[in-house]
Amino acid sequence: MNHQYEDVSPKVDCSVPFDNPNLTGKTAVVTGGGGGIGEQYTRAIVSCGGKVVIADINEANASSLQAELGGPENVVFVKCDVREWKDQVDAFRAALKLGNGKIDIVINNAGVGPPDDIFAGPEDDSLDEPLEPAMNLMRINALGALMTAKLATFYFRKQAAQDERDGAKSDYNLIIQASLYGYLPSLNIPQYAFSKWGQRSLLWGYRHSERKYGVRTNMICPWYIPSGIVIPEFVEHLNNVGAGVASAPDAAGALLRILGDSNMNGRSIAIVPRSWDRAPNRYLDIDVDQYKEGSFLSRYVDLSMFGV
Repeated sequence: MNHQYEDVSPKVDCSVPFDNPNLTGKTAVVTGGGGGIGEQYTRAIVSCGGKVVIADINEANASSLQAELGGPENVVFVKCDVREWKDQVDAFRAALKLGNGKIDIVINNAGVGPPDDIFAGPEDDSLDEPLEPAMNLMRINALGALMTAKLATFYFRKQAAQDERDGAKSDYNLIIQASLYGYLPSLNIPQYAFSKWGQRSLLWGYRHSERKYGVRTNMICPWYIPSGIVIPEFVEHLNNVGAGVASAPDAAGALLRILGDSNMNGRSIAIVPRSWDRAPNRYLDIDVDQYKEGSFLSRYVDLSMFGV
């Protein structure tokens, strides 16, 4: 029987210095790449020579970023609501036209945060039944992410087949943007946590199923980062209670480490508050996505992957 973790690379020591990758000739799709953490991902890739399709719903931010980073030769904006299949397809088509005719990097980043209408909403004790939740958070963070993952695997597999015919080595990257709430209990944001735990399942599956196609699948899990989905009042609260906040440029640093390590696969990197002094680069390998050898769950991971 094959071993369940043979495709997963060893724990990464994120304190070790690294050289930024040379991304010249590489093309990326970044959903939500026009603002917040996604903007930092876009900037990082372009700074290393890559080209980016920003698939974002916010036209003003993305267009401004496109102009700043060298215009349509380096960055193309495609207006994209990730809930819409056609919008996502348009973004991937644009990426094929942008650079070398391939898509090399997909960053599954687009997402929204609370309020979560599973708990929040105009409830009234006089109502006989609760109001139906809109579930918008799930439609964006979960269903949108699944559609992005499907498109990534479609093109990566197709490209890998051509690489094999050409005698070339495949090296593609799927980066899943999750959250530390994919590992932590959530009291008031069940949709958000549900979506992020679900993205862990993508990591667990894709790090094995896609590796044979030359795809490296890794995940970035930030703590709260001040952005459009984390309001200033909540940032102040986090600082007041000692939890602190993380930084979007640190997430971009983690991205470049992943892209620059051709062996790294199946790892989950936490972006931690700058007050956390045990992570000099403000990110670390979470290292909990493997079960202990010989345990019941370890045995049944093997069975589910290779025996069922």
